[in-house]
Amino acid sequence: MEESDQDSDGLTLPLQIIKETIHLHKIFYQLLGIKSPLAIATGMYFYNKFYQKKEVAPPRYALYAISCLHLATKICEVPVSMTKFIRILESNKNEIRKALSLVFQTLDGIPPQNTPNFNNIVNKLLVDKEMEVIKTLDFNFNVSLPYEPAVSFIDKILHWHVPKNVPSYEQFRGELIRKCWTFLNDLQYKEIFYIYPPEMIAISAITLTFSLLDIPLISPKVSPWFTFLVPSINIQKSYELTCQIHEFFRSVFENKKFTDVSSQNMIDLSLFVEWINFPLIPLEKQPICEPPSFELLDSLVKDNDSFKKSEADHCPQFPPPLPNQTELPSNLVQFQNECKMIPK
Repeated sequence: MEESDQDSDGLTLPLQIIKETIHLHKIFYQLLGIKSPLAIATGMYFYNKFYQKKEVAPPRYALYAISCLHLATKICEVPVSMTKFIRILESNKNEIRKALSLVFQTLDGIPPQNTPNFNNIVNKLLVDKEMEVIKTLDFNFNVSLPYEPAVSFIDKILHWHVPKNVPSYEQFRGELIRKCWTFLNDLQYKEIFYIYPPEMIAISAITLTFSLLDIPLISPKVSPWFTFLVPSINIQKSYELTCQIHEFFRSVFENKKFTDVSSQNMIDLSLFVEWINFPLIPLEKQPICEPPSFELLDSLVKDNDSFKKSEADHCPQFPPPLPNQTELPSNLVQFQNECKMIPK
């Protein structure tokens, strides 16, 4: 089974497991009316992070998938009771049972529906698994999603090309963000949304947004524009990801589904082919020179005591008085007398 490409210090999930989990989550948030894109993405993030941090045998993918989605609804302040999740699992509707049975062929952990006391058993299992997820995450519910980077990157691109005093600036900015987030929301149905770094996903979504609206997105000669936003990004992987996502949205570009002509006319698009704030050139990774050897340092200061006496250079060359010495040395007395003669 193909493994995911996610860069992580922990375990990675097979792509088929990620796909089926996305499908399972989709069943639940459609039936439960969960409309928050952040809650949906957060549930998958918790799920992915849990298996990166902990190896579970048997994996019980379905139990943890449902527990993570339930936890995400609470974290994102759109809570749905566990009872409603269980009602879907024990539903007698043919469409729901068929959809769930197909998913549960890949994702394990849910007991058969005809199990005695099914409701209580599943409820206890889900509550226990949710608590295990919380502990494994160390109660850290911070989530790295591409939505915030997308807003930040759009603001920087506008800063490069468009003065803020241009009429309709804020309205145009809002339209760019809205269309970019539309791409991101639809990408949640694809496993790549959870495999690649959020900054890279955000850059691809911005590229598609500007392309869809026919807005120029120029780069300095030295490097692609997105390297000024994420200097450490893998340029080749970023290009490949954008092509992959573009293929997913091919019908959108063929039909210009999200295009709103009015948004294109808010600002003169010729502004985007000029720079008013040129981006800073990212620092290239240069090898660091090794420090000089001790032998070399010794040779540089050989027969020279300047370093050895550097801490005492500002002190007069007179020995300090002895503890029981009542009469000061003549040279020290002379020095004190000379100091008294210095005008204050």
